Amino acid sequence: MVQLLQLSLQEILEYLKGLFELVTDIKEDVVTVAEAMRVIGPRIESPLPKLLKKVKDQVIKITICNDNKNIKAFGISKIELSDWIKTVNYKKQLSDNSPVSNTAENQPTACISVSE
Repeated sequence: MVQLLQLSLQEILEYLKGLFELVTDIKEDVVTVAEAMRVIGPRIESPLPKLLKKVKDQVIKITICNDNKNIKAFGISKIELSDWIKTVNYKKQLSDNSPVSNTAENQPTACISVSE
């Protein structure tokens, strides 16, 4: 079931400000939020709110990767994003009561391909 949120402009700006306060240097490869959405969109329901919650909970690190002053400015740790996708997919497999075996089709996947 899709749950709609109604936020005021002030609430959105405060949330965005909170994200900017979490920015850190990331030594490994990063992907933009848009690139992350293209990767996780088909794999995770309501991907943007869930991704932002992981950022807020500091499970996934963010950095600044361009001069935008909005969400498009953020780069996300490619390694941490991949790990999160694997975890979510694995938990989904278990909750679907599907048998977990060693076959390739039952293994969590996390292909992140980003054109450079």
